[in-house]
Amino acid sequence: MTTQKNGATIPTNGKKVETTVVLTPVKSEEKPVAKVIDLSPLEKRLLHIQELMDIKSKHNRLLLSGQKLDEFQFKKGEENIRLTIEDESSRGVEFTTTNPEVIKEAIAVVRGTIQERRKEIEARLLAA
Repeated sequence: MTTQKNGATIPTNGKKVETTVVLTPVKSEEKPVAKVIDLSPLEKRLLHIQELMDIKSKHNRLLLSGQKLDEFQFKKGEENIRLTIEDESSRGVEFTTTNPEVIKEAIAVVRGTIQERRKEIEARLLAA
């Protein structure tokens, strides 16, 4: 048996060869062209390791964000706290509040979202 790789015919010696299809963007009047890329077991493993490293990096960033949120401690009657949310992308829109109840609720929502994402990522790491 043989397979095509980069235009060359390569013998597979009866081994199963993993293939991946890559679509390349083209001009709107042309149809997308699919290229078949054969991945050796080593290339496949390296790709899997890279994906795991990316997932672990996301997990670490979520841990750091959670630790930063845990540093917030609210004392009863504390009035000198402020929460600012900025949109620096295009218009520079900003929201600021000094209401401690709103700030506590916002932190609770962000903390919950971080915990959910961490659980999802941990499940992906364990499944890999």
